[in-house]
Amino acid sequence: MKTVFSFAFVCLLAITSAFANPTVPKHKIAESSNESLSKEIRDFLGEPNLQRMGIDDVTVKVQFVINTNREVRVIEIHTENQALKQYIESRLDNQKVKTENIEIQENYFIPLKFKEGDAS
Repeated sequence: MKTVFSFAFVCLLAITSAFANPTVPKHKIAESSNESLSKEIRDFLGEPNLQRMGIDDVTVKVQFVINTNREVRVIEIHTENQALKQYIESRLDNQKVKTENIEIQENYFIPLKFKEGDAS
């Protein structure tokens, strides 16, 4: 009887300790990290003077990696406007990111939508 009670107590203790520290699913961490990285990229870009570049509304796709020094390395910018391409590259390339839980040396693709008076 004493053995059965001890065994039941150990099982109960194990079950409660397993639920005591819930973990965040990996996909939630990845989503949060990607959102944080996107915000950081937007902050690096600021608000370009689109009127001076002859642009009203444009969406640009940027491909980049984060190197081992946690710096953004721009690989490709999909836009026909050379002024905007230069602006994005000069503002992003070699910027150090603070976002945690991001994949190092992973290709990232981010669409950037620019509207007059708004960068997203």
